Amino acid sequence: MCESDFSDNLAKAETEESDAVSEYETVTQQNKVTKTTLDQDVKYKTQEFKGLDKGITELTSDKDTLTTELNAVLEYYEQIKDRCIAKPESYEERKKRREAELFKAMMANTSCARCSRCGQEGHFAKDCKTLSFYRPSVMERRAEAAKQRAEREAEAAKRRAEWETRQEEKARKQAEWKVKQVAWEARNGKMSCKKEFDVESNATEASTTASTYVEVDEEEVERLAMLDKEVRKHAKVLRDILKLEGLSQLDSLQKAKITRKEEVEIHINSAKGFAKVRARDQLRRQARA
Repeated sequence: MCESDFSDNLAKAETEESDAVSEYETVTQQNKVTKTTLDQDVKYKTQEFKGLDKGITELTSDKDTLTTELNAVLEYYEQIKDRCIAKPESYEERKKRREAELFKAMMANTSCARCSRCGQEGHFAKDCKTLSFYRPSVMERRAEAAKQRAEREAEAAKRRAEWETRQEEKARKQAEWKVKQVAWEARNGKMSCKKEFDVESNATEASTTASTYVEVDEEEVERLAMLDKEVRKHAKVLRDILKLEGLSQLDSLQKAKITRKEEVEIHINSAKGFAKVRARDQLRRQARA
């Protein structure tokens, strides 16, 4: 009796243990599958956010470039609009012009009038200053002449100062616009120069697989680059600026030209880089031929 009970209990224990092992193995396999799935999800999500970050960086760079270009175009448009769009004449200007026309017409009409006091033409008796008791004294005439001369000189000095102020403001705006334009051109020049260098390096790598690499003389490359039209043009402008820097008395145009020194140096460096690329390619083609 006891042996049969022990046998039944042993069978039940073995059955329960077998079920537990089977359940454990099933849960373990499910956990492995879940872990593999989650790892793949993490991998793909990581690749996705890296691609999005790269796209955001490229779009931000494009936006900055387009914003700079748009600002330069809008500023240039404002300058063109000031010079090309006619402004309506103000009431004060129309009034002054009308008064000047009326005064001119009145003087033309009074040119045939004759004074009854002195007998001279050009004025009436009520405006006659010819007789001694109507004429001002010498001191009064000199004081009036000095006053008028001082007024004319003050007006001329005022107009001159306003003109110089406008010229300085115009030169400053042009210099700022040119600096922005040069920065934009330099950035585009670097990008295009990098692309051209990449194309040249790819062509060089492709050619080395079929033939040996062709060395070029850097002195010859430098000489050919200095013969380039754009390089010589910017070099001439730079020499003129260096000559002006040695002078003491300069006008506004010469000062504005000196402020373009940094811009000219950027232009000449960009043009020289492009010329060197073309010169190296030309020499390698000649050597292969």
